[in-house]
Amino acid sequence: MHLVVCLFALVAAVPVEAPVEIEVHPDTVELEQAGQEQLLNLDFVLVSRSTERLTLGAIQLSVRDRNGKLELRREVNSDGERPSIAVIGAHDLEPGRPELVMNPFQRLDGALDARELVFEFKLYGKEETSVARVSVHPRKISPTLVRLPVGGRVLVYDGSDFYSHHRRFDFVSPTARQLGFRSNVLRHALDLVVVDGSGETHRGDPDRNESWFSFGKPVLAAAAGTVVAVVDSRPDARKLDVALLRTDRMAMFGNYVVVRLASGELALYGHIRQGSARCKVGERVSEGQALAEIGAAGGSAIPHLHFELQTTADADGEGRPVRFRNFRRILGGRSVTVTAARIDTGEIVESAAAPTPR
Repeated sequence: MHLVVCLFALVAAVPVEAPVEIEVHPDTVELEQAGQEQLLNLDFVLVSRSTERLTLGAIQLSVRDRNGKLELRREVNSDGERPSIAVIGAHDLEPGRPELVMNPFQRLDGALDARELVFEFKLYGKEETSVARVSVHPRKISPTLVRLPVGGRVLVYDGSDFYSHHRRFDFVSPTARQLGFRSNVLRHALDLVVVDGSGETHRGDPDRNESWFSFGKPVLAAAAGTVVAVVDSRPDARKLDVALLRTDRMAMFGNYVVVRLASGELALYGHIRQGSARCKVGERVSEGQALAEIGAAGGSAIPHLHFELQTTADADGEGRPVRFRNFRRILGGRSVTVTAARIDTGEIVESAAAPTPR
């Protein structure tokens, strides 16, 4: 009897095409080559044209090679007591309201050809199950290679992995929309915190900026380029000025320097110390040159450097992946020298390059 019921359920649940529009962000999907892996950082904005609420119950990825042959199929769904789809959060699609869905398939094997990625979204309504599909053809890239923008030993306090707040910026939320955000400029950002030999971030009263080893440390140019923006007038108050953010979305970084690189990408150095800028707009800077000092202005809970590459000099673009050259990974009592690699949340690294005298 149980088997019959299950078979009937499978037949009855044959999905139809869902009345859902799908946007893919960023517009150009890229597969980042990272050693033996390929990294896929993208989001979907789903807008339901149904008259009823739809619940997202499963996401399936099919990877196809250049000949259209299936290489891999994965799925997160609502099966079990602790369903895998819970990792992306609950998603109920209300009619006409945009909903951000983050890609749960972050890492693919480096051996995959992966010329086409087909995503299927299974949606449950009151009476029927439906499926929305989108196909993307990713561009394989090797990210821009730069040096670490801070000397000494550094903790990657937050990076761009699936659980980082940079990666999980919901740019279609009502608050983000009201502020004018339309993309995730933070997508590949890094928050860097200076640590001592024991991995500690501060000594003394944590409410005092001066207790943090990061505060006042030099910010170094990760690559040569031309300075296109400098702001260093805001106090190191560790407080986001929401009123200012409504007219200037870059205020989330407090004080900052932006440098245009030879690649055309923009390097952003955020939360610099008030009055510490050592460069000006239009100046040509060299790799390793001191640009400013680490501070705590803007949306900075603790003194740290926010570093990223992006497509524009403002907050309206998209974040870009980045790799670093000539550094050491600190692994307890030992270190490993790295010629070129990406870094991410939780790692402790140390530049093997010297700053450029100014």
